[in-house]
Amino acid sequence: MYSCLTHQEGLHYVLTKNAFLQAPPATLEDCYAVETNWTIEGSTNEYVQSFLHLSLSLPNAKYPVSLAKVRAVTSQRAEDLDIALFPEQADRHSLTDGILDRYPIEWLELLFPNISDKLPRGVRERINGMLRCSTSSSSIVAYLLGLCILYDNADDVIQALHQ
Repeated sequence: MYSCLTHQEGLHYVLTKNAFLQAPPATLEDCYAVETNWTIEGSTNEYVQSFLHLSLSLPNAKYPVSLAKVRAVTSQRAEDLDIALFPEQADRHSLTDGILDRYPIEWLELLFPNISDKLPRGVRERINGMLRCSTSSSSIVAYLLGLCILYDNADDVIQALHQ
């Protein structure tokens, strides 16, 4: 989250390591503002909203979701949507294509720096790999981004994972 929806402004941040030990007014001279225009665009984007909703909802679930369950659910959903599971399926759309089409690029770059630079192969594999990896997982960010592309909304994701 990079903006205050109440005030419609970008949030501020500090780079010092001891900032959490001080009251916010003590760091006002050393803070930086997040640019407001793209933060508001990002916060109103339905996929960003779904991402944020998921990231707040999943930790509150009654039970953890196993990696095998996530892979089974995501790979089946990707098949249903004709999204490539393997690099060899070049005739299908990839999960990263969907992510780049739907999320604001400035917002994405905070999660995956340089993602707009023709999407480096390593980043592409970390995201697309979530659909097929059953013994090692991608980052939670890759899963959240991908799940928001595969499902219509965060509630559908939660329901699919806990069925």
